[in-house]
Amino acid sequence: MLRRYSISIRSSSTRRVYALSSSQQAVDDDWGCGPESGDVVIGEICELGQHTRFEEPEGREIPLKVADVVAVVLGRRYSTLEFHGQVPKKLTLGGKFDLLNIGGIAGEVLSKNSLAHTPTRLIYLGHAVDDRGQKMNTANFGLAVPAERGHKSSSPLGIIAVFGSDMDCGKTLTAGRVINILTACGFKVGGAKLTGTSRLKDLLWMKACGAHLVLDFMDVGYPSTYQCSSDELEHIFEVFKGTFSLSGCDFLVMEVADGIFQRETEMVLQSPAIMEDVCLLVFAARDSVSAYGGVCYLRQSLGRAPDMICGLITADPLSRAELSSRLKLPFLDDTLESKTYFMNLVNQKRQQQRVYGGVIKLPLYP
Repeated sequence: MLRRYSISIRSSSTRRVYALSSSQQAVDDDWGCGPESGDVVIGEICELGQHTRFEEPEGREIPLKVADVVAVVLGRRYSTLEFHGQVPKKLTLGGKFDLLNIGGIAGEVLSKNSLAHTPTRLIYLGHAVDDRGQKMNTANFGLAVPAERGHKSSSPLGIIAVFGSDMDCGKTLTAGRVINILTACGFKVGGAKLTGTSRLKDLLWMKACGAHLVLDFMDVGYPSTYQCSSDELEHIFEVFKGTFSLSGCDFLVMEVADGIFQRETEMVLQSPAIMEDVCLLVFAARDSVSAYGGVCYLRQSLGRAPDMICGLITADPLSRAELSSRLKLPFLDDTLESKTYFMNLVNQKRQQQRVYGGVIKLPLYP
C-alpha cells in the first residue's frame, strides 16, 4: 500500500539520493527479495539510545526526538567501539529496527561494546519509492568509473594510504595533516575514505584541511564496506582513482578504516590492484605497543612496512621514545623537520615506483 510521509530529517547517508523529497511516498517491503543494503527506508524514532543526534546531508548534527520521522539507509556496521550490525532479514510495517550510526545507517544490532548504550530504535514505516513505484537504493545513485574526459592532471595520481592499529587512533587527523602539507606545497589534493560506514564528519575534516575534492564509498553507492568482496573494494578504488585524476588532483590521500586485523582492511592490504598504486603508506597508532605490533604484522605477514608512524602516539614523547628504542621509523607530526622529511620521502618513493613515468622533483615543505 502506498503511503506518504512528511520527513523531519534526512540522514547524511541519503545525500546522493536526489529523488528523495521532504514529502516522501513509501510502501511496505514487498519486492520478494527482502531488505537489501542501500535501501532507503522511512522510520519513526521510538526509543533514544546510543545515538541522540543525527547527521544531515550537509554534515550538520542535530538532536533526535521521539516521533521524528527520518530517512535512513539500510546497511551493515563493524565497530569495535559501538555496534556490530547487519541488514535485517525482514522488515514488517510497525516493526522495529536499529540506528547503527549517527550518519543514518540502520539495521539490526547483533552485538555491542559493553560500554555502548543500547541502540536508538525506529519503527518501520516503509521503503522510499520513486514516482514509478520503484524502491530507492543508493547503488542506483553512485558514481561509476569515469570515462577519459575532464581536466586530468599532467602527471599520474600519487596515492598516499593511511592505515591504523584500530578505531579512533588518529587516522583521519593524519589524513588531514598530509593534505595540509601537500596543499601548502602548491599541489591539488583529494581526500577519500576507502572503507568504513557512511558518515560525513571525516570527509568534512579533509575538506577543511584543504582537499580539493572528497569522496567515500557512499559516493560509489555503498552505505558500508563491511562484508564487501575484494572485487567491490577494488571497484571503489578504481572509481576514486579515475575521478580524482580527472578532477586534476596531483595526490590522493586515502584513509582505510578500523585496524589492520579488520576483514576489509586486510583485504585492501592484500590487494595488488590497490597497493601497487600506493606510493607511500603511513601507519597511525594509539601507543607504542600497538604501533610496534602493527609494524611487525605488516612486515611479517604482508611484506610491507609503513614509511612513517603517525596518529595519537605522536602527541606523547614517552610513547615515542618507547617505540624508537625498538623501531627505527620516523614520526609524522606537526614539526617542520617532520614535514620536510615527509616531502623528501614522497619524492623518493615516487621516483622508486616511477609512478610519473619518470623522475620528478617535489619541493620541500616551505
